[in-house]
Amino acid sequence: TSEGVTTTLEYRYDLAGRLVEVKQDGVVTESYEYDANGNRVQALTSSQGMVTGNYDDQDRLIEYGENIYTYTANGELLTKTSYGQTTTYHYDVLGNLRGVELPGKIIEYVIDGRHRRVGKKVNGALVQGFLYQGSLKPVAELDGNGNVVARFVYGSKGNVPDYLVKEGKTYRIISDQLGSPRWVVDDSDGSVVQRLEYDAFGNVTGDTNPNFQPFGFAGGLYDVDTQLVRFGARDYDAEVGRWTSKDPIGFAGGDANLFGYVLGNPVNFIDPLGLFDAGKWGGEVTNHSGHDLLIWNWDRRDLSILPDGYTTDRSQDSDFVIDVNPDGSLKITKIRQTTRAIVEADGTISTQFGKNPIPDFMAILAEEAVPLGDYFLPPRPPTPEERHQMDKDIKRAGVRPRLLDFVENRCMTMK
Repeated sequence: TSEGVTTTLEYRYDLAGRLVEVKQDGVVTESYEYDANGNRVQALTSSQGMVTGNYDDQDRLIEYGENIYTYTANGELLTKTSYGQTTTYHYDVLGNLRGVELPGKIIEYVIDGRHRRVGKKVNGALVQGFLYQGSLKPVAELDGNGNVVARFVYGSKGNVPDYLVKEGKTYRIISDQLGSPRWVVDDSDGSVVQRLEYDAFGNVTGDTNPNFQPFGFAGGLYDVDTQLVRFGARDYDAEVGRWTSKDPIGFAGGDANLFGYVLGNPVNFIDPLGLFDAGKWGGEVTNHSGHDLLIWNWDRRDLSILPDGYTTDRSQDSDFVIDVNPDGSLKITKIRQTTRAIVEADGTISTQFGKNPIPDFMAILAEEAVPLGDYFLPPRPPTPEERHQMDKDIKRAGVRPRLLDFVENRCMTMK
């Protein structure tokens, strides 16, 4: 419901879980067809009309409507030609998009040592910069002279801020379930200063105040010049519903199509890291005070960027949420199950089932989130390879983690 008008959206999926149809108030507004590997071969949208796509044997998009594409030897999008106008893309040796030559304009990106986009140049002049908290959360936007022009305050979601402070005013960013900003509201009088609309795959179909704030579809950094959205390791092209480059972790990302975005289901999944999809777990575990800091799963992925209620584990059986209580103790909740544990300040563990409630796991808990270094281990000493990786992550993070051992019912600080 917006400004007193209620709109009903209905979504239909194929047997593979891919979005095939969107209805608005009973009228079809979007439809999609795919080949066997998830490539979009036909689309019908209100903004683009009917469009068909052609692909090669490596899932590279060759033609889409009037667009013709070429690629580098590594599979990165090199050129896009539309109606005789060519856009050229440039990457560094690590696969980061570093520049885009548009007809009449040259965009360059400044990337730091952690692959974060920290600056943007237009025709050689620096026009924008970002300061970050952790791996992927911009906390401030800078102008070309390095002055802070906006600050961002996070709360309910990890991938998009709740508040924006700009020119002495505070604005509320109201986002949808994915983290896509829909309204930016002046906190002092309730007036809407920016209203955004998207189709299901993130095409911006309406923006009343472009560039007022930098966040776009699913909370990524949106560039109005290139119309690409930056998510962690890669850039997403909403026009075609796919990435501009292959997944840097290959098939470990969980998709046989290395260019595919969230397995063709952009309504229910997000990919803030540009590596793998994350979906809402949907159980009773919501609104945890420590969710934004600590979520642990088997694959050692840093999930602090995810909105509350999201996990990368499709089975959703081995993930935990760890909350920090006001007294310093820790509350551990196993997602989609009723097992809960409290790690008291003195290091003891108690649950509604008594001792040893979860005999299969022990977790390494850092006093601060370890980027890409979160662990679940079976109840045994770590292997030399596991210990080596743990030591590297701990050294990088500069913290002293605590070991939560559900077998011995103890909490101790690792050496």
